Amino acid sequence: MKKTITILFISVITIIILGGRTEANLQSRPDATPRTTGTVSANFALIRQMESPNQAMGLNATISGTGIETSVANNIDVHMVKNTEWGTVAMLGTSSYGSVKSGVWGATDTTTGNKYGAYQMSVVGGTFEYVAGLLNTGDLNTTNVTAAGQKYYNKYTTTAQGKPGDATTECKNWKGSGIGAWFSSGTVIFYRSNNGIFSYNPYNAGGGGFIRAAVVCGARILISLT
Repeated sequence: MKKTITILFISVITIIILGGRTEANLQSRPDATPRTTGTVSANFALIRQMESPNQAMGLNATISGTGIETSVANNIDVHMVKNTEWGTVAMLGTSSYGSVKSGVWGATDTTTGNKYGAYQMSVVGGTFEYVAGLLNTGDLNTTNVTAAGQKYYNKYTTTAQGKPGDATTECKNWKGSGIGAWFSSGTVIFYRSNNGIFSYNPYNAGGGGFIRAAVVCGARILISLT
């Protein structure tokens, strides 16, 4: 039986209070402020809990406080974007099916040229976004990511070797992306976007970067490229 897996990118945002109305903790909205506070570990757990009752996805899975699912109650998987997922969307966005023609984007630009694409994946000289691509899997700031299982992250070494689909070493400097540093023993996690859609850099996971969620629809299967 053939299964179709659809991956959607959504932005993770903070609590927004408008006109006295408090909205859900995490939502997908183009007019809101992206979340930039807390460690990667803490934000990973919040993203996973979007599947819980009364959360943004309107689903009914039972998710622990650390982001581990204790029941299979739906056919949706919400998680922090992996490095290979970022790379896949980046390559599709720059292919003949996408709209990315250069490394400079405006506030409303998407990978498809319309509202159905992924927004602002290539802001040159702008903010960076954490992705679940890890070197030091024992770091306290990524504890929840690794505890949830390796299907939720890509594991790397200090050898500059990318994984199929992550658009790192094989796509270095594409579309004007000017950053392409690799892991050292003192870094923990990859970030993307700071200087073009194919840029990548290692960093610590203590907070300060944006984080996106990926929604996998149609099958409860995530392929882990280790």
